[in-house]
Amino acid sequence: MLDLPQITLIGRRQLYLENHKGIIEYTPEKIRVNTSQGTATILGREMVLQNMGAEDILVTGQVNHVDYDG
Repeated sequence: MLDLPQITLIGRRQLYLENHKGIIEYTPEKIRVNTSQGTATILGREMVLQNMGAEDILVTGQVNHVDYDG
């Protein structure tokens, strides 16, 4: 594979990000994740990292905005 990040959003309640390179910032309102292509910023309310593996994360809560700076 090309090690490219993939973001899957399920409604506004779950976000699944594959091929991350680490968490930069984590609060219930803002999560910033490093990827091979830049930084993904997730904004919302009451967000929780439900699962964090070596290459993927699952965020639950209210996802309001996803921004990708790469």
